[in-house]
Amino acid sequence: MIAPFPFISISGRPFERGRAYGAAARERVHRSAALYGGQLAELGFSPEARERLIGDFAAKVEEFDASYLQEMQGIAEGAGVSLEQVVLINARTEVVALARVMADRHDEDDDEDYVEKNADGCTGAIILPERTRDGRLLHGQNWDWRPECVENAVVLRIHRDDGPDVLTFVEAGGLGRHGMNSAGIAISGNYLRCDRDYTQTGVPLALVRRKAMDQAHVALSMRTIATTQKACATNMLVSDKAGWAVDYECAPNEVFPLYPENGIVVHANH
Repeated sequence: MIAPFPFISISGRPFERGRAYGAAARERVHRSAALYGGQLAELGFSPEARERLIGDFAAKVEEFDASYLQEMQGIAEGAGVSLEQVVLINARTEVVALARVMADRHDEDDDEDYVEKNADGCTGAIILPERTRDGRLLHGQNWDWRPECVENAVVLRIHRDDGPDVLTFVEAGGLGRHGMNSAGIAISGNYLRCDRDYTQTGVPLALVRRKAMDQAHVALSMRTIATTQKACATNMLVSDKAGWAVDYECAPNEVFPLYPENGIVVHANH
């Protein structure tokens, strides 16, 4: 039987709440770091090459929102890991995929799957109030990812002084993935890829979602998703408690909105 995911509640300034988070989820942060660090090792990345690759994303994070890097520094101190490891957890989609691209470029025999070796994938759905029994919006997501992540995920509540509180389901050490905020905005996402992936640098997708959850109005969340430069494709579903929803299929440099039909919007990538 799978044990419930740990529930962690943090508050204070970014570094302070990060340190509390890291201390509370110490064992799981180590598991997250080992999972993705191990993938880089399997791809033959030396410590120096890994440092350069992750360092590029750390710089992008600081440019996007310096408080996120401060929060990561706090997590690193609280959990007893390096800042590099925490950045890797938050940018794992981009770092691991880009590392595979780089490895394939130098070793044609390295033919690992770009994504997981199964036929399934994440599915998200939003049901608008006119289609639900009690007249309230429903926003749901299945996270079809590595089974090992059962042992490294947490439910994180972030009490913020400078915006809405955030509740997110995330791999330990991450700042956000799927979740909602106290202003009634919810975000979920599915993996996508396209032929424009990794032709430009971009903000890690997990932090785009966190930034969307940090907003007090859904229009600002939409702007965050639509205008933030990304390195790779993604899908994000956004809903508002007032009864509004949109699905964004994103290429690195372009966004395609999909709106509900008959009160329902669904996205699946399996």
